[in-house]
Amino acid sequence: MSTQMFPKTLLVLLGACLWSAVASANIITFSLDRADPTCLTCVVPAGTVTLTDGAANQVSIDVQLFSGFSLRDGNANHNAVTFFLSGISSIQQIGGFTSGDTTAHTFQWVNTLSAGSYLAGSFDAPPFGSGFNYAVDCTGCTSGSDAANPTRSLNFLISATGLSTASFIQPTSGTSVLAVDVIHFSPSSTYNVGVTLDSIIITNAVPEPQSAALLGVGLFGMALVLRRRRSS
Repeated sequence: MSTQMFPKTLLVLLGACLWSAVASANIITFSLDRADPTCLTCVVPAGTVTLTDGAANQVSIDVQLFSGFSLRDGNANHNAVTFFLSGISSIQQIGGFTSGDTTAHTFQWVNTLSAGSYLAGSFDAPPFGSGFNYAVDCTGCTSGSDAANPTRSLNFLISATGLSTASFIQPTSGTSVLAVDVIHFSPSSTYNVGVTLDSIIITNAVPEPQSAALLGVGLFGMALVLRRRRSS
């Protein structure tokens, strides 16, 4: 192998390392900016939802509402959080539900629990239709116009074989992938807000440990190649 061929071959290998490092965990943040267009008192955006790839087959769901909003204790068609997972027939929850609110309330899955897993179901979230298969409800969340005790945050971690942030994404633009039932205090109104592919506002890649190692190898190798070229 010639001395000219060696750097080129090395560059290809290092490029592969760098490319592999890009295949990393994702953080996707949606704006809760969809509501019934005929609702004159439905204010959007109401907040954000962030999906984060954790360990293998785990995703964290973090709901953060803006000031003036609260998660709501609704009815069968207005669960606190309703979402769609593609190709996932059951999930498990890792840990419990975390909320920054101090008011007594209980979050629970609406899905059927079987052998430690929550089975996919069918849930409505008007005006976004019935294409959702997982739902979390809240007992004790604001149900009226009690602006002094809002429930503005919710975080939980789920796990399933093959689960990732990509499992939440439906391929059709305009199709809702997640809905949150809220109350807006002024003007007073209760309604579902949703997110679609068009609602994505931030997508970040967070290198996993093995990806970070590959990235380090790639950068170190690039530095050696450049140093050799300068000294030759």
